[in-house]
Formats: sequence, C-alpha cells, structure tokens
Amino acid sequence: MLNFLAREFPRLQREWSVTLDEPLENRTLRNIERVEPQFQITPYGVQWFDLGVVFATAVAKRFPPRKFKG
Repeated sequence: MLNFLAREFPRLQREWSVTLDEPLENRTLRNIERVEPQFQITPYGVQWFDLGVVFATAVAKRFPPRKFKG
C-alpha cells in the first residue's frame, strides 16, 4: 500500500481527478509525508564531480545530506 501511495498515486493524481473515501484519506494521505531526493552536482577538480543528495518532505523537513564522489 505504501509503495502504491508513494509511486503510483501521485502519477494518477497528475493525470486524473482522483478522490479517496474519507476514512482512507484520513488514515493515509494526511498522516504520511512523502520524502523525495533532491540532487545537486558540482564540479570537483578536473575529472571529478560531487553528487550531493538531500532528502526532504513537502513541508521542507530535511534529512542529513549525503555526498558521493565519483
């Protein structure tokens, strides 16, 4: 159920007019916040770059950043 609400339901909402019954909406959409990655690529030296990943919710709650060097 959570996988559906996180992945498929937002796509359906963009493409269709979607409504849920009130008990389901109260238990799920109002109590669950989507956490989405935000990526930032910055140059690092000549042949390298930094890839920064921050996870945030719609209400701007941010989680600690992660950096990967490649």
